[in-house]
Amino acid sequence: MVLRRAARTLPAMQPSAYQSLLQYATLAASTTKELAVSQGIPFLGTTAALSQAIFKSIEARSIKSDTADWMKMIEQIHEILCAIISLYSTSETDGVLPPAILYDIAKFTETLQRIYTFVKGQQGMGKIKRLFKHLDHASRLAACRDELQHAIAMFSVHTNMSVTTKISELEKDAKQRHEELLELIATHPELTNSEHSVSVGNWDLIKPR
Repeated sequence: MVLRRAARTLPAMQPSAYQSLLQYATLAASTTKELAVSQGIPFLGTTAALSQAIFKSIEARSIKSDTADWMKMIEQIHEILCAIISLYSTSETDGVLPPAILYDIAKFTETLQRIYTFVKGQQGMGKIKRLFKHLDHASRLAACRDELQHAIAMFSVHTNMSVTTKISELEKDAKQRHEELLELIATHPELTNSEHSVSVGNWDLIKPR
């Protein structure tokens, strides 16, 4: 079953829920990294590395405001990583992802790079500086979430999900997505341990015409 979820507004989270979501997302990033290494999927190694770096930076940051917004972003990234893993597991072309999907993985990776730069920039700010930067911070945070939402929409198209399916998927949370990922890994061990690899094409070769 596909693992995509349309992003939704998160309620305020308790510390345990905060840590749980970080753990779920970190596992998805680790699985994506192993998939990239074992299958040789273009761009995916960078995707995984940036995701891991973002999660670590958010977890380590001293900024305690806007927690729900940051967690929403983590959930969105988690959702997309699970979608990519699921798309590979259901590929009907011996695990070779079509150019359109590779293109969207590349675009998603560009988004992650911008998010990582933004997150790192927040870490060195003191309270006064953050106060003056608040409006810019809110604007950039919203832009990051919008880009991730666009990526979610693109990967939903790749899964050919019906409108009814998309609505029902909204009810599933990060924990259930995490459990489905564990089941997927158990069912398809070749995702992270295979001699099969795809050829690495460059941007021009995979960019949709």
